[in-house]
Amino acid sequence: MNGLRTIGAVLLLAVAACGALGPDRIDGTTAESYDASLAKIRQNLPAAEQARFDTALAIITASAFAQSDTRAQMQAKLRAELNGKTAGDVITEANTRRRNITNAAVDSVFKLKKQMKARIEGIRDEAPPTEP
Repeated sequence: MNGLRTIGAVLLLAVAACGALGPDRIDGTTAESYDASLAKIRQNLPAAEQARFDTALAIITASAFAQSDTRAQMQAKLRAELNGKTAGDVITEANTRRRNITNAAVDSVFKLKKQMKARIEGIRDEAPPTEP
């Protein structure tokens, strides 16, 4: 019976430790906690993941910049948007945004290409015939 209790206690501690040692999360409640949590996340990531995380942060920061009128507004938006997210969450969000931006850009280029072709055809139709 004591062996069963010991095993149960060990399992309980292991489960508790897993929860406590879960992935680091961004704390966006204040500027100081935000900066400290970003530093902690970077510190605990392998070098390759640090680069991916920093790139992802740059993408999300650019988006916040585009939607803000002041630095304070941008920083508040970033803290609110990233609060509670893990490095993996940030990377996934940035990949989604990059994909959406790329698709929108490609769609815009094809739309302009179609408009240019239509204009060229219109100019050809209006041009007087050339004499040989």
